[in-house]
Amino acid sequence: MLILSSLPPEEKLKLVAAMLLTDGSAYLTHRYGYPKIKYYGKDRVLHDVFVGLIQSAYHTTPSVTYSYGMETCFGRKEHLNVYRDLARLSASYNKSSNAVTASFLKDSPHVTQKMALRLAMSAEGSISISRKKKGTIRGQLSFACANANLCKEWAELFEKCGIYMKIRRDSQTNTGLHGLQTVSQKDIITFWKLGGFIPNVRIYRGVRYRGFEKNAVLNAFCEFVRIVESKELGKYSKLENDKFWEILDNLVRRTKPLASGGNDAP
Repeated sequence: MLILSSLPPEEKLKLVAAMLLTDGSAYLTHRYGYPKIKYYGKDRVLHDVFVGLIQSAYHTTPSVTYSYGMETCFGRKEHLNVYRDLARLSASYNKSSNAVTASFLKDSPHVTQKMALRLAMSAEGSISISRKKKGTIRGQLSFACANANLCKEWAELFEKCGIYMKIRRDSQTNTGLHGLQTVSQKDIITFWKLGGFIPNVRIYRGVRYRGFEKNAVLNAFCEFVRIVESKELGKYSKLENDKFWEILDNLVRRTKPLASGGNDAP
């Protein structure tokens, strides 16, 4: 991953911290005071990024890698320096804590902010496509986060990258928050131009596109919008529903990335 390998160690650590704030944790064991720096999730690609960042910054190896297809951990005594450096960025990585923060990204270089956003979205973000009643396409870019402070900080980071997310509420969570979302075509295309999701990260939920790359759906949406704007489909809102989805499905199955998006993807 060319961009990540070129970053200085302190910026790599920020990306590790950003990954922990989505699908990870970092703490000391009570009995021996050993660190437990853990990353969770089904997608092996993100585990490899997590390991690669720490290995290149600290020249160490994990104690557990992708255990049961879910967990990678740096948990040996030699990893205490990694934990201490992470604790300087955020006092906690427990997403239910008031001490958890992503404020270390606020004044970071733009390349770090952008990569942190892409890594976070790859773990807790999604792109969905639907059709409005009037026949037009609707895309929704979402980011799951139920911590009020983190939600606000992530929204500010999105804005710094030119994406304007709104708070999405959820009565089923303890905080009443689900996370952030936007249905603006401009925002979705801006995310695509940033590079989109990390390559090869896949969709594990839903029915229609489960198993496909997240970027395949993102690329398909942006390509569909381009086709509509070029008038190639004429009055596409008049298309039969089956034809509408046939076009989209074909675009999703075309896995080659679009030329104008993801030029700086790792």
